[in-house]
Amino acid sequence: MLSAKQKQRKFCREFNISDERFRDSRLTWEELEEIARDFESKRNEHQNTVKRYAEEIQMCSDVHSLSYRVKETSHLVEKIIRKNPEYLKKGDSLSKENYEKNITDLMGIRILLLFKSDWSLVHDYLMEKYKDVFVEPPFVHIRKGDNDNLYRGKILIKDNRQKTIERQSRCQIY
Repeated sequence: MLSAKQKQRKFCREFNISDERFRDSRLTWEELEEIARDFESKRNEHQNTVKRYAEEIQMCSDVHSLSYRVKETSHLVEKIIRKNPEYLKKGDSLSKENYEKNITDLMGIRILLLFKSDWSLVHDYLMEKYKDVFVEPPFVHIRKGDNDNLYRGKILIKDNRQKTIERQSRCQIY
């Protein structure tokens, strides 16, 4: 049987987490294991919840297909290690008591459409049915080559085109 320290080292190797990054999280391995046990104890509940939403969303005639998932526990722990320094700067810390409120991707649904233009009908369906339960406002990522006219006035647009150009420019400078 592995000791707590051995489990921590193995985990950090698997997720490429340096000793410094782990220390910066200011969380103990015991606290992370407590969060992991709590999340695992709720896995079936999360699975049933996301499945119920997926079945309801599949009723929208413009949805071609969809998939859903509950976050893997090990990925949750890695994310908490990575994100906790941001919470510490705000005078807070991720814990067993608040991780479910602060980590917003514990469950996810990916909706596939046949045509990009169908997004508006699906968006309207989701807004009508679930507007009050969204954790954050819906948004669309625009990439280089995407036409944003389809989304203007309907949904928050996060424009990644400029970031792509900036990254390319930085590469050229170096």
